[in-house]
Amino acid sequence: MQTSSADKALRSGHDAIRLMADRINLTKNVTNRAYTIFKECYKNKCLRGRSHDAIITTCIYAACRDEGSDRTMKG
Repeated sequence: MQTSSADKALRSGHDAIRLMADRINLTKNVTNRAYTIFKECYKNKCLRGRSHDAIITTCIYAACRDEGSDRTMKG
């Protein structure tokens, strides 16, 4: 069975969110919210022409805000 391009894109986004969330120790709620935001963006065609990493980071940032999880950028 072949996987559609939509399935591949959603799987890629899910994997990237999971990896980044694991690195910064996000809760399951935040991770799930980030994936939901990513799916909404994909469904509404917001991803075209934008950096994959920027989309993933923005979804995680928005999920942290929605779930009330403070995250700071430390260099």
